[in-house]
Amino acid sequence: MVLPMHKDNALKNWRHLANALQVPRDTYTHFNPQQPKSPTKELLDWISTSKSDLKVGQLCDALESIGRNDVVRDLRNYFEQRPAGN
Repeated sequence: MVLPMHKDNALKNWRHLANALQVPRDTYTHFNPQQPKSPTKELLDWISTSKSDLKVGQLCDALESIGRNDVVRDLRNYFEQRPAGN
């Protein structure tokens, strides 16, 4: 599998997703990858409370815009496997 790489050969991550979702920079600058809580989890927690109207499709669009089609595929597989109404 080939993973999407950024121009400096780094895999696009939570910072790129935050930018794609127009999360204010001062919101996520304190997220620290060295802390026990994942910055990705912190970002998703912030999104769930501050952008509660964000649809899964919009999240997938933002992920696709940063080349994270692998995550989009995983999300789609997850939701396709769930029974309707759950």
